[in-house]
Amino acid sequence: MKHLFEPYRPGEMVHSQRVLNTPSDFAKRALFYVQEVGYLKSLKSHQSQRTNLNSYLILLVLSGKGAFTYEDEIYQLKANDYVYINCMNSYTHQSDASNPWELLWVHFNGAAAFDYYQYYTNNCPTVVHIENPEPYSMILNQLIDITLKKEASWELLSSKLITDLLIHSIIKKNTDPSDKEESILHKLYEVKDYLEKNYQQKILLEDIAASFYVSKYHLCREYKKLFGITIIDHITTRRVTAAKELLRFSKNSISDIAITIGYPDASYFNKVFQKLEGMTASEYRKKW
Repeated sequence: MKHLFEPYRPGEMVHSQRVLNTPSDFAKRALFYVQEVGYLKSLKSHQSQRTNLNSYLILLVLSGKGAFTYEDEIYQLKANDYVYINCMNSYTHQSDASNPWELLWVHFNGAAAFDYYQYYTNNCPTVVHIENPEPYSMILNQLIDITLKKEASWELLSSKLITDLLIHSIIKKNTDPSDKEESILHKLYEVKDYLEKNYQQKILLEDIAASFYVSKYHLCREYKKLFGITIIDHITTRRVTAAKELLRFSKNSISDIAITIGYPDASYFNKVFQKLEGMTASEYRKKW
């Protein structure tokens, strides 16, 4: 099997550990799975280039420096920098000659890998500087250990660890905003609270934007980046959730329920409900 993370020659590194893996059919269908995971501490400058790999790479710089090129943009990496890329795109990395780096990395893939990467890139940049790298390095070291040992249920555990790594990155970015982001972040949570309390009302994006003194375009873009859903879809799912409660725990007619949650037209409500749930409101009531 070809190494995804190009090997260093013996004289170019102090220490390295690399574990390759061939996933099971179940892992390919249902999980995130490790393709290669490893650690290295380089002794000399070394350059590696890859393209068109069906893989995703997460790389954490533990010490030293180096250059990383991805999609024609050059990043000067240093300790505590965290990289997440789609390896179908061309990338190059080279450790610094005077201060070679020490790295942890994992190449992985999975049925949801592409969609998850798209979600991540909507929220975070390619390179993120981490103040406390310990949670990330701990997960990557655990991945090395369980991939090496391959004990019972290890593929499930490695999938969980990869998921934890990605989720931790996104949550950390969204909960520790820069000063520049603080104001809009506060407004976005206020908008979310407003939608939760007023979903039954007729809500126009223009009115929300005006009420919170932000442009409609900026509001819509940042809301989706933070919560992973558009404002319109948030209103729709909140209404359908309220409808489910009334369908299960009240004897109200479907027409009355539609009006209660903000849809004066019962026929339109049924179309919306069926699109989200794959069944009509009447069918949902009977099944549940």
